[in-house]
Amino acid sequence: MIGMARGFVTTLGHLVRPAITERYPDVKRELPERSRMSFAMLADEDGSSACKACLVCERDCPDHSITVVADKPAEGGKRVLRRFTIDLGTCMYCGLCVESCPSGALVHTGEFEHAPRHRDETILVLYDSPPGAPGPAPERASEEPAEEEGAE
Repeated sequence: MIGMARGFVTTLGHLVRPAITERYPDVKRELPERSRMSFAMLADEDGSSACKACLVCERDCPDHSITVVADKPAEGGKRVLRRFTIDLGTCMYCGLCVESCPSGALVHTGEFEHAPRHRDETILVLYDSPPGAPGPAPERASEEPAEEEGAE
């Protein structure tokens, strides 16, 4: 009986208080500064990616969500970043990749609205080298059979 009375008192207390309603799509809540939401790749002064393709973030990711495709020139120069992707479907947003990045190229953003409808939309491509970029191009298998010259 006492338990029911406490429940009624709690319910009546909530009835007299003003409702707290968030107008989410129209008004977005201000999030803490160090919130870990999505990711972004910073750029150098010349506009190229600040990522040096050292692969530290890929090795440190406990979920193996990061894929870095890089080419190392035969001359022994620095690696050239070709593609940088993060699978947000498997990422647990721990932040180890951001903390371990020696160049500070990988950062968290405040963007949290990325609810996809299909699993293949969870792949976040942070960098994809433009066609004709300097350096050796990665070999890709073509989907169409190559036609021989002079064949009709």
